[in-house]
Amino acid sequence: VKEKLGLSFSNTRGMHKKLSSVPGRAGKWRIKNFSFPDRPDEKFILRHRDIIPAIRSLWGDPSLAQHLVYRPEKNIHGQGEDRPCL
Repeated sequence: VKEKLGLSFSNTRGMHKKLSSVPGRAGKWRIKNFSFPDRPDEKFILRHRDIIPAIRSLWGDPSLAQHLVYRPEKNIHGQGEDRPCL
């Protein structure tokens, strides 16, 4: 799976290490624990960052400039219907 997906980690610990290496300027990591009503004994962990500081960090990083594209794109919606996606 690692090779097929082109991942740079091979287990959960490696993934967390990779995520922790994201610069702090992308915002503080937040952790939420939750469960679902149909499985109350099964606990889940969601790790995330606030999206606004994360986006600002990406757009503000000069090393990523060549990889980021910010322009309108034309998509086809439905049968023969052209509408620009802005």
